[in-house]
Amino acid sequence: MSKEKVKKPFYKRLWFLVPTLFIGIILLSNLIGGVDEDLEEEPEANISNDSKSKTTADTEPDTDLDNEEESSLSDDLTTEVSADEKTEDITEEKEVEVDNSSEVDFIAETYITTMPFSKSGLIDQLEFEGYSTEEATNVVEKLDVDWMEQAKLKAQDYLETMPFSKDGLIEQLVFEGFSEEEANYGATQVEDAENSNSSKTGETMSQANAVKQAESYLKSMPFSKSGLVDQLVFEGYPAEDASYAVDQIEVDWKEQAKLKAIDYLDTMPFSRVELIDQLVFEGFSVEEATYGVDQTDL
Repeated sequence: MSKEKVKKPFYKRLWFLVPTLFIGIILLSNLIGGVDEDLEEEPEANISNDSKSKTTADTEPDTDLDNEEESSLSDDLTTEVSADEKTEDITEEKEVEVDNSSEVDFIAETYITTMPFSKSGLIDQLEFEGYSTEEATNVVEKLDVDWMEQAKLKAQDYLETMPFSKDGLIEQLVFEGFSEEEANYGATQVEDAENSNSSKTGETMSQANAVKQAESYLKSMPFSKSGLVDQLVFEGYPAEDASYAVDQIEVDWKEQAKLKAIDYLDTMPFSRVELIDQLVFEGFSVEEATYGVDQTDL
């Protein structure tokens, strides 16, 4: 009896084993190679991460430094701008002060060249214009002014508008702020000039002004002759000049008594006798007083 050959399973056959073994070797080789690549990639990744960390770390201080530099530069610019603004403000303030000083200087010069002032009078005028006492005083102190000459010019101005006795003129100049010395100088200079000009008529300045003032008084109110002389003496004229002036004017003294009587009756009641007595007390003669009362309704 012959034995039958038993067939080997296909996985034991050579044609299957050889390729299978070859494929297995390839797969194993690939597997081992992949592990090596992973091992190699991990250090590279770590190195890359470390490099990035170092780069970031190295970069961050630079960024902070840049920020600090920018902040410092900004602060410097701000400081420079503030300093420039302060400098401009100070410059503007100085310019304003200079302008104010120039302005008050100009105003003071204008005043003193257009009309006469005493030193204190000019200071008062500048204060009235709105300048402080210190500003006004400093400016006036710097002016090159002959205050005695200013007193003379002021005296002339007064005499062109109204009559004055010499004493009355001196008193008025002192009232305007001139010193006694300046006022005396101004009045004397004007008096001497007037006396020189009136040498042809023979009247002194005092006499001429007394005449003018007597006429002015009679235009405003009635006077007796003696009452008008007394008034002129009160104004500072010498008694002889006052008497001279009253003698030079043409006056109806009886008419003056009448006007005075009417004035009294307008203010209070009088009997005839009382009114005559009052007029005599005012310097009218009995004849003038009686005439004046007779011209009224009493």
